[in-house]
Amino acid sequence: CTMAFTGIAATLLPAGKTVHKTFGLPVPLFADSSSNIKIQSKEAQYLKQTDIFIWDEAPMAPRYALEIMDRTLRDIMNNELPFGGKIIILGGDFRQLLPIKIHGTRCEIVNLSIKFSYTWKHFVRFSLTENMRVLPEETEFAKFLLDMGDGLLNDSNNNSFQHVVLHISEERIYTSTDSTENCCDNGNIGEVLLPEYLNTLSPSSLPPYELRLRPNCIVMLIRNLSINEDLCNGTRLMIIELADHLLKCEILTGDKIGDIIFLNRDIIFLNRITLYCKNVYPFTFKRRQFPIKLTFAMIINKSQGQTFDRIGIDLRKDVFNHGQLYIAFSRVRAWEELKIYLGSHRNNKQVKNYVYKEIYDI
Repeated sequence: CTMAFTGIAATLLPAGKTVHKTFGLPVPLFADSSSNIKIQSKEAQYLKQTDIFIWDEAPMAPRYALEIMDRTLRDIMNNELPFGGKIIILGGDFRQLLPIKIHGTRCEIVNLSIKFSYTWKHFVRFSLTENMRVLPEETEFAKFLLDMGDGLLNDSNNNSFQHVVLHISEERIYTSTDSTENCCDNGNIGEVLLPEYLNTLSPSSLPPYELRLRPNCIVMLIRNLSINEDLCNGTRLMIIELADHLLKCEILTGDKIGDIIFLNRDIIFLNRITLYCKNVYPFTFKRRQFPIKLTFAMIINKSQGQTFDRIGIDLRKDVFNHGQLYIAFSRVRAWEELKIYLGSHRNNKQVKNYVYKEIYDI
């Protein structure tokens, strides 16, 4: 069984699935969370019949995920050996992203790593010696990336973007239908939650109220729709045609690059799906819209696991967490495929690189 913690990473694996789907992990994860898989279910039988679990990009997962796996497999196998006697192979680079904890301190983030799980002592560690993404002749670039990931680098790069003027095609605007759940009408709350107010809300987990799209624009899915079809959170698409209730897109991410897919009611999903936002407002916010966002640029975290022919990194604002700068630079194979934009406000042309070196010492 091959799996990864995020949908976009799972699409890069043969028959890849997310860890959440494989082991029934809840969202969000906490120390006392448990799997929703029942022992007599077909999902449990699948786990029972699988001998080896290969988990890529494991360092970005919180240790709770690994511990739920351990408890679930012990219960299903009725075996008190670690992971119920199954073989677990973890892959990943601790120079890259660590688990995300909202407003977490450095110590809290490090302590959330799988290296601090009680299961970590059962693993035998192996280190790869060759960078499989970088071109063989790019030894200097490979060393640069390792030094950056290890926090040993203190150089700067002030290359600028080469601007390209694009032909601007006709724009279409798609608006959402917004509503709420679990909202009591106390006092003036009914007035506050008028549709006009809901339309102004823009939580990061939902598409905007107003999607302004053009042919050839780049968008990104923000929900896992079908891992098998490479339609998951983080998949990049290019809009080919726009209709009233249909988007025709070309996949730009994963093994199905170049395939044409149809996002509609009959084949993939409804013209607009209902998305929920919980625990952000005093009510459950519902938005019915295409589950995409414009993404001529993407955040560094979304790029983990992907390889690009060319990238431009906007560093007018510094990174703020372990591994982010390393991830950004290591998405390409050679120096020539990389451009850095620092802006004109920096005097010393240097950027910050956050490396939590204590994670390497365990």
